Amino acid sequence: MGVSRRFNAQAKFAVINFPLGQLPANDTRLSIFHAGMKAGEIKITGPAQESFTVGDIVSGSAQEGDEVRAE
Repeated sequence: MGVSRRFNAQAKFAVINFPLGQLPANDTRLSIFHAGMKAGEIKITGPAQESFTVGDIVSGSAQEGDEVRAE
């Protein structure tokens, strides 16, 4: 499970923080949850550094603090 830390609604990407050693591989698709409700889908694209990676928002939206995880 990751947490959205920064996002850009116009460019449709988010920076996501995952626990150390649990970064998903590029091209992994995960769901975005806001207040427990599914808010969108993200595709991990990288680059990754330490516990952070970047993903493209492919549907819906993301806000800072949203949960990113497999459905």
